Amino acid sequence: MSDKPELRRQFVTWTMYRLDPAVRRLEAEAKAAMKEEFAAALAEKDEEYIQLNTTYSFGLDDQEVVVAFETDIAADFLDLVQELRETEASKYTLRDTPMFTCVRTEMPAILDELL
Repeated sequence: MSDKPELRRQFVTWTMYRLDPAVRRLEAEAKAAMKEEFAAALAEKDEEYIQLNTTYSFGLDDQEVVVAFETDIAADFLDLVQELRETEASKYTLRDTPMFTCVRTEMPAILDELL
């Protein structure tokens, strides 16, 4: 468990990533270096501007990684995506499609809208 307080951002964008199978054949050191570069691109924005939540979706569809980017300013997400597309790891990303952008709403407000 993290000691950090939970951040609740206004926008959540779900992005599905499809990776090139060649990434699985890379040496462990090469994979680690790409992960470090990816993490460095996130580091300056992750806590201050963007909160990142990652899960894996093996067997659910052809994407392998699903990431939820939470931010208060939608442009911050777009800037981050551009930075991530310039990393070495992006060479092994076949698709990174933002699928859903949602405005955070509390459940009572959602139910009020439905009823």
